[in-house]
Amino acid sequence: MQRRKFVKRLKMVRRLEDDGMVASLAGALAQMGLGAPVVSARSSRPLLVGDPAGRVRMARSAAATLDELRAELEALCGVPADEQLLSCPGCELPPAGPLSLPAFAMVHVRVRCLGGKGGFGAMLRGQASRPGMKKVETNTGAMRDLSGRRLRHVEQEAQLKDWVKEEGKRKADKEAEKKEKRAKQTQELHATAAEYVAAAAVDQDEVADAVRQGIEEERRRKQKEEEERKAKAVAATQSAKKLSKLFGDDSDEDDGSSADESGGKQGGPGKK
Repeated sequence: MQRRKFVKRLKMVRRLEDDGMVASLAGALAQMGLGAPVVSARSSRPLLVGDPAGRVRMARSAAATLDELRAELEALCGVPADEQLLSCPGCELPPAGPLSLPAFAMVHVRVRCLGGKGGFGAMLRGQASRPGMKKVETNTGAMRDLSGRRLRHVEQEAQLKDWVKEEGKRKADKEAEKKEKRAKQTQELHATAAEYVAAAAVDQDEVADAVRQGIEEERRRKQKEEEERKAKAVAATQSAKKLSKLFGDDSDEDDGSSADESGGKQGGPGKK
């Protein structure tokens, strides 16, 4: 909003100056509240003066040097000449020699003040060690060198060259790691095989004793079976004898008569 007002006032002042309406300029400035212009007997030029309060005033200055301009600005803004800090965008204010300012040049008046860095940098460095403060990391990768290349690209190129140089060493380390791994696996395999052979090894004396014991057990089993068979045969014979004692006579007579009849039948035709 203030910028629009300033541009509007500047256009009005330039239009009045171009039309040669110098007489009505004072009345227009009084209406706009820009203050009374500085009048000089010598040829003057219009200037736009920005005071420390932020207001822009219209003044006519006939100063030929910077000291004379400071004196005029002291009378206009009330800032002592030795405490003024002047700046003019697009123009130079030489400390010595003639002063050449174009018409309607913008001159900013500021008040000089003592100051400096002091302990500001130390305070920033001390904030990093405070609890809860984030550590500020300096990242200069986006900066450019004198040839116009970014620093991160230069650093990446150097890292790539170092990586290419160390390629042989990496291959050798990889091969050594593979050999060490193979040797370890072979050693573990041999140890497992030795344990298996030791666990599977059998004493020959124990084998002979086991075979002898098996043969002896087989002989005893056969002997026991033979004894059981004989005992069954003896039992069957004894039962047959008991039956023959009970029914022995009738069976003998029947056997004898049957034998005579069979003999008579066979011998009869022979005698005839």
